[in-house]
Amino acid sequence: MSWWWLFPALGGALAAAEAGARAYHKAYFQVPFQNRHIGEYPYDQFIEKRDPPLYFAFRPNFSSPKVNINRFGLRGPQPAPDGVKRRILVMGESSIFGAKLPRERDLWSIRLEHMLAQTGYGGWEVLNAGVPGYNAVQYRHWWETTLVHTRPKILVLQMGANDLTQAYVMGRKWQPGAPWPWEFIMAQRRGTPWWKKPLLSSCIYFLAHRRALTERKGFEAKDNVFLQEQCQATILENARAIVSLAQKQGIRVLIMNLAMAYDPHIGPEGLRACEAIQSNARESLETNGRYVLEFFRYWVEEFAPELDLPALDLSHRFWSHPRRYELYLDVGHWRPKGHALTAQAIFQRIEELGWWK
Repeated sequence: MSWWWLFPALGGALAAAEAGARAYHKAYFQVPFQNRHIGEYPYDQFIEKRDPPLYFAFRPNFSSPKVNINRFGLRGPQPAPDGVKRRILVMGESSIFGAKLPRERDLWSIRLEHMLAQTGYGGWEVLNAGVPGYNAVQYRHWWETTLVHTRPKILVLQMGANDLTQAYVMGRKWQPGAPWPWEFIMAQRRGTPWWKKPLLSSCIYFLAHRRALTERKGFEAKDNVFLQEQCQATILENARAIVSLAQKQGIRVLIMNLAMAYDPHIGPEGLRACEAIQSNARESLETNGRYVLEFFRYWVEEFAPELDLPALDLSHRFWSHPRRYELYLDVGHWRPKGHALTAQAIFQRIEELGWWK
């Protein structure tokens, strides 16, 4: 008796089960299933220890299929020789760096540079000064000792989330400039076994292993003390110093916030969609996330006007998007569509200001 027919029958059954799982996912979470593939970066190969207050930095001229570090120690392709192109430099955190993005060509900064070339602004280049884990003290030191010497014409400034999260976690032990431990930085490296990678495209596998696949250990406070006011004062003090030096150098400054997947007024359906992206999204929002959201609102609505600077409210662009929750890899990092939206938002805001000309 031949058993060959079992193979197509089994394939058909699996396809039907996968279709059913995706239909359930869409009905329950209100968003279509998206594969769980993320970029697995060799952080231990391109991050090296430095003396305080930096503690760590990218190794210049590192190259790999997943991530490239240029001669300035920034993520992305090698810049043109000094003086050949005008530069826009964006300082920010892990979302700006492009953490977890599977393909570097989808990075917002690379997309923005292509956009500039296609719209007649090919005399510009984009410098991505995003670093996972840096706080305000580290950014200020990096700016004053290194980045200012790249001579950008435009500086886009985003920071604060790492400071607030560090202060929330460290409690009484927090102090300005206290870095994430080296072990925490190295733990960002991912290594998915080869046999599991095909399963990450399966909704059946996702639903069966959702907690294990999307769980992120929450940022747990070590005690009940959160030095929020002191932390925010530190962020703003260092931001003012960065802006002041930039303006003395004739550099135009744009203040930009970031867009988390959730917002302060998110309802049950939206939060459920966030939990499809990251299973502890509710915990994240209820702990350090709410402080980050409030600071990002203050950053663009009050801090920028205080310094008489223009602002870009990136969260508004994301939260008003018709397919909002499909822009994220987790509640704080973007898929390629999110990077495309970021590139477009930066381009449009600076074009409105007339700074490309």
